[in-house]
Amino acid sequence: MKTPLLVLTIAAAGLLASGAQAAPALRIGVADSDSAPIVVLAGSQLVGGLSKELGEELGRTLKAPVEFIVVSRKRVEMSIDNGSIDIVCNTNPAWYVGASRVGWTREFYPQIERVMSLKPHPRTIDSIDELAGQRIGVIGGYHYTTVEPLWQGQRATRVNQPRLPLLMRALQTGMVDVVINSELEMSAWARANPAQAANLRLHPLVVSVMPTRCAVSPGSRYSESRLDQAIGEMEQNGSIRRILDRYEWKNR
Repeated sequence: MKTPLLVLTIAAAGLLASGAQAAPALRIGVADSDSAPIVVLAGSQLVGGLSKELGEELGRTLKAPVEFIVVSRKRVEMSIDNGSIDIVCNTNPAWYVGASRVGWTREFYPQIERVMSLKPHPRTIDSIDELAGQRIGVIGGYHYTTVEPLWQGQRATRVNQPRLPLLMRALQTGMVDVVINSELEMSAWARANPAQAANLRLHPLVVSVMPTRCAVSPGSRYSESRLDQAIGEMEQNGSIRRILDRYEWKNR
């Protein structure tokens, strides 16, 4: 029995339409140097955190599946450059050595860097100059623009650690005098380690307020304009704010 031409045409159109709806996966790179609540890892797998929730919401907005790829801090820029990931977020052109080689989305959410010490610290730090003479613990591989003049002038010592837990251990054991890190990450560490956090002091100085953005690979399957549109939709429907509310420190 012959199938009518009209039926074949409709079937073919249906196949084409379903194929057009199958979006490629959005490959999101996640730096293994990022700490909770930005990134929560189990081994080499991303299992939770702000990056995961925002990335999943971005995928839903794009109507695309999401693939998270955990990479070492030293390989983040290489992975963007060679197109093995589409985007990496929780970053900013000021922190990115090859910023001009890649695209950048609009602001996603702000990262606020603060200074923390042990409570016995002899002074209240509310200006960059008051960091002079201090051993300052920071995450290796990142740039701290406002503090660089102190290090370049040998007026303070930079002490690098690869991850926040090691940075906080250095503070607790007296290897550093103060640490600089994002308020979100230090707040999460404090909630997870309440006994140790009881001896910590968050200083008034705001080292930086930086809008995080997503670096977009030249080989990304999603354009900057499409990503910007999706982030804008997330801002308008309140999903970014709702996710951030679950992570911010409410009892400062």
